[in-house]
Amino acid sequence: MVLPGARVLVVDDNVVNRVVLRRLLARADISPSSIVEASCGESAFEAYQEILTSHGTISLILMDLIMPGVDGWEACERIRRLEAQRAHGSGAYIAAVTSEDISPGSFALQRCWDCGMDAVMGKAVNLDNIIELLRLACTLSDGEQSCRHAVAHEACTPGAAAVRSSLEAESQRLPGRLQQILCSDC
Repeated sequence: MVLPGARVLVVDDNVVNRVVLRRLLARADISPSSIVEASCGESAFEAYQEILTSHGTISLILMDLIMPGVDGWEACERIRRLEAQRAHGSGAYIAAVTSEDISPGSFALQRCWDCGMDAVMGKAVNLDNIIELLRLACTLSDGEQSCRHAVAHEACTPGAAAVRSSLEAESQRLPGRLQQILCSDC
């Protein structure tokens, strides 16, 4: 198992995409009872609040960007604000899973970093992508996320340079179109 006890929130308005992600997570040894689904940003935020109340933590959020009502960017911003208000440790690892243009310099990619997402992955997703995200979520769940939010530069710590260096080394190994955010001000 990549991340023992992992709890994952899968957010996508397309039921087929949620099923695909759920199956990939199951193939990565994530228990079906540890996977929560939401079909829009509003329900994702509500599910996140409920998970924090009942379980205390969530390991990974796989977030679609384009959804009716509250989109993935706004849902991420709400989650990050809630984490800041609750002083909720390092917070959830949030990865966009999208068919939007996420090439370097694209509007969608910049919005992901601006709202506090940790990674961006293009659809179609494969098992290697999911395992890498789970591994990153596990690696960063030990307090090494102090410098990962693009909108929370004030959260950077003196040790962030070492974290950044290790993340830069890790980013060279990321599969496919998966990209790791690094805090440039640290």
